Amino acid sequence: MNDSLWWKSDVGSDVHVTIFGHVEELETATQAERWEDRLHEAIYDDQPVGSPRYGKTVEHLASMGIDASRLNVSKNAVDTIVSKIATKNPGVKVNPTDAEWSLKLKSRQLNQFIKGFFLGSDFNEQDDVVVADACRIGTGITSVYSEDGNICIERIRKEEIFIDPLESRYGKPRQLHHRRMYAREVLAELYPEHRGAIMLANAAKDIFERSSEVNDNMIWVIKSWHLPSGPDADDGRYAMCIDGATLEHEEYKRTRFPFAFLPYTPPINGFWGKGIVAEGRGLQIKINDQLAKIEENLAWAKLTILKNAKSRVLDSHLGSLRPNVVEYEGVEPKFSAPNTVPAQLFQYLTFLVDSFYETLGISRMHAQAQAPGSLSGIALQEHYDITSERYASFEQRYARYRVDVAELVIDEAKALAEQDGGYEASWMERNLMRKIKWEKVDMKRDQFKLVLEATNFLPDTRAGKLSAAEQLAKAGVIRGRWVGALLGDHPDLDRFTRVNTAMLDLIDHHMELLADPEEKDAPVPTSFMPLDDTIEIAKSVLARAEIEGAGEDVIERYVQYIEMAEALKQKGVPAPQLPLPGMGAGAPPAEGPLPPGPAPVALEGAALPGVQ
Repeated sequence: MNDSLWWKSDVGSDVHVTIFGHVEELETATQAERWEDRLHEAIYDDQPVGSPRYGKTVEHLASMGIDASRLNVSKNAVDTIVSKIATKNPGVKVNPTDAEWSLKLKSRQLNQFIKGFFLGSDFNEQDDVVVADACRIGTGITSVYSEDGNICIERIRKEEIFIDPLESRYGKPRQLHHRRMYAREVLAELYPEHRGAIMLANAAKDIFERSSEVNDNMIWVIKSWHLPSGPDADDGRYAMCIDGATLEHEEYKRTRFPFAFLPYTPPINGFWGKGIVAEGRGLQIKINDQLAKIEENLAWAKLTILKNAKSRVLDSHLGSLRPNVVEYEGVEPKFSAPNTVPAQLFQYLTFLVDSFYETLGISRMHAQAQAPGSLSGIALQEHYDITSERYASFEQRYARYRVDVAELVIDEAKALAEQDGGYEASWMERNLMRKIKWEKVDMKRDQFKLVLEATNFLPDTRAGKLSAAEQLAKAGVIRGRWVGALLGDHPDLDRFTRVNTAMLDLIDHHMELLADPEEKDAPVPTSFMPLDDTIEIAKSVLARAEIEGAGEDVIERYVQYIEMAEALKQKGVPAPQLPLPGMGAGAPPAEGPLPPGPAPVALEGAALPGVQ
C-alpha cells in the first residue's frame, strides 16, 4: 500500500498514476457494497427486471431472486421519513465564545450571512434528495465548493465517493476521493494547458452499465484530499487528476473534507450508514413473494362447467374465456369449491406490511397521510411528536448535518477572502438584496461555535396553515381584517407575520445599526414609529450593551437615539403603538371619548362614531 501514499509527493508533482491506481483498488474492494446500494435504489424505484435505466443492476437483482417491489412498502416508508424530516429545516446560530463587544457584533452579522445564504441558495430544496439518499442507501452527501467567486452547494451520489475501508474503520478517514464524469470539451476549457492529455484520456467505464452505454466523450476526473496529520503538519494535500495528467496539486490546510455526511443509521463498524431499504429488505422480499402467491392463485382460478357427455354441446360454444370443461356420464359429480385465494394469504400479507412499519418505527397513519379523526390543533401536534420519537435520533443527525454544512460555507468564504483579497457575501432577505464584506464578519474559529435554532412553528401545508390561523384567532392574536384573510382558501401566515411585526422589525434594524460604530449614517426615530415602545426597547438594548462591554462611541449612539425619540414624544406627536400580546394588526380601537377636533359627520344611513 506504500504506492497509495500520494500525499507524500511534493506539491505540484504528477500524482495521477498513484491516485488512479489507488482508486481502482478501492473500487474493487468496495464493489459488493456499491452493488448493494444500486440494488436498494432499484428496489425503492420499483424498477422491473429488464429496465434499461439500471442496466446490469436489475440483471444482478434478478440473479439474487429479488423482483421489483410489487407492493412498494420500502418507497412508502422512505417518502414518509423524508416528508417528516426534510421539511423542518432547523436553523443554525452563531454563538460567540468571547465577551468582547466587537465579537458579539460580528457574530450577529455572521448569523445574518448564514441565514441569508441558506435562504438564497437552493440548499433547502436539495435537502429532500439528501435525506432520501440517507434513507435509500444509508448516507446522504452534500458538497460545498466555490466557483467563479461564488459559494455553491451540490448533492453528491455516494457511489462517487471512495474511502479506504481499513482507514475508515473507526469512522474518521484521513483521505477521500471523489470520482465523477466530465465532458472532454468542458474540462479542456477549464484547463487549456492540458487539452492534449484530456482529449487522449480513456473514456469513463462504469461497472454498473453495459458496454453499449459507454459515452466516449465522458472521462473520469478524480479529486482527492488528505487531511493534515496535526496542527503543524505539512502533509495536507489536494489533487485533481485525469487518466494521464495531474490538473491540480496543492497544499490543503483545512481540518475537514468539503463534504457533509448524513447517515440514516450510524455504522457499527466503518464509515457508511445503513438505510431503510436495507433494514426492511428481507420483509420487502417476503411481501413480494406473498403477493406472487396471491396472483398465482388468481391466475389459476378458472370457470368450471359440468357438461353431460351425451348433450352434444361443443366446447367452442361455451364462450371465449376457455373455461375448464368436465364431461360426465350418469350421475353429476360433486365438487368442493374452496376460496380462490385463502383468507390466510391476505392475513399474512397484512402481518408482513405491519411488521415492516413496526420494525422501522414508522407510524402507519403517517405513511398513509392520515391522522386520528378525534384529534385537532395542539392535540394533533402532540400526537405527531409522540409517534415521531422512534426516528428522533435521525432527526438529530439531520440537524447536526445542517451545522456541518454551515461550517463548510464558512470555510469556503474564508478561502475566497484569502484568494481574492476580499470577499463580499450577498443574499436575499425578505425580497431585499443584502451585502456585507467578509472582513466584517470574519472570526477565528475558536471565537464562536455553531448551535441549532428552534424550528419555525409556522406550518407549510394549506391544512396546517388553516389550523394555525384558527388557533391564533381563538387566542386573540389574529383580529380585525386579518380574520377573514387568514381563514380563507389560501391563508398567508407569513405575510401576516411580516406586516404585523414590521414596526418591531424596524426598531430592531435601528438597534443593529446603532451597535456598529462603523455605520456612519446612524438611524433616527421618526414620528410614525411607536415612540413609547421604541424608547423602551432602545433603553433595554443600551443596558445590554453596557453589560456586554460596548465602547463609549456605541453607548453615545444609543443615548442620542433615545433622546431624539423622547423629544419627538414631548412634542405630542401621536404615534401608533406596537400590538400587545393577544392583539393583532387591525384590532379595533378601545372604546372611549372621541378625540378633540372638528365634529364628525355621519354618512347617509350611518350613525355617528361612538353613538349607540
